[in-house]
Amino acid sequence: MWGLSFVGSKIAMSAGLQPFSLVMLRFLSASVFLFPLALLTKTSLKISIRDIPGLFLIALSGTTIYFFFELNGLKRASAATASLIIALIPVFTMLSELIFHRQKPTALQWTGTAVSLFGVWLVVGNNAEGNTLSGLLLMLCACVCWVIYGELTNHMIKRLPTLTVTCWQSLFSLLSLIPLCFTEDVPWQSVTADAWIAACVFLGLICSGICYILYNNSIAVISTGRTAIFLNLNPIAGVIGSVIILHESFTLIQAAGGLIILISLFLVNRKATGQTENSKNQAEG
Repeated sequence: MWGLSFVGSKIAMSAGLQPFSLVMLRFLSASVFLFPLALLTKTSLKISIRDIPGLFLIALSGTTIYFFFELNGLKRASAATASLIIALIPVFTMLSELIFHRQKPTALQWTGTAVSLFGVWLVVGNNAEGNTLSGLLLMLCACVCWVIYGELTNHMIKRLPTLTVTCWQSLFSLLSLIPLCFTEDVPWQSVTADAWIAACVFLGLICSGICYILYNNSIAVISTGRTAIFLNLNPIAGVIGSVIILHESFTLIQAAGGLIILISLFLVNRKATGQTENSKNQAEG
């Protein structure tokens, strides 16, 4: 769904919505969905005062500042190059785990990550036209923001339910985005119904609501590093969505790149699965 979000964003922005206004609508819709969901599932929304700074930093790093760097980076770099830089997130995440948690990545993890980068390169192409140094640096800053988001979320979900963290993250993201919307000139009266559906239903309900729940749950179940590698499936979903919905072209090289990314996911997670099963057998023994 996050891969298809690029298609949804293109539809919404082509109808007149500006970047931060679009992201604000996403998290407004997400908040309207998440808080009632927490009440229906009887998930406690209670947080302490000491949790607020951490939750606000999660919102800033995973939403507001991240999108600021990504959207401005896309203006100064080609979409292909931007996608390749974003694909470095798993590398930065593993380095973060090594530095801060002393979790040394296995040879299979490094190999799988390298194979994944090659697959992303095949999917998005190797066109370097339209790139500037500032654009590349902004995209790298976006990568760092997402790594910080993963670290902060991993720490917070040890104390609070995942849905609770996601609810407050969505609300704080919304509050931080509203001031930025006033810097944009949006022709609200000309925004089409398709754009509203794309922004509020698909991007808001699914991408900024359900997907953040799934991603945060994944961090809780496996590790931030192994969760991050799945982000490299985004270009595959984006290409498929562009072909089906936007009727863009598709090549055999892109298909090969998608297959290579899937192989890389197997390499990265194979070791972890084996270790989990061994640990379980030893505990039962």
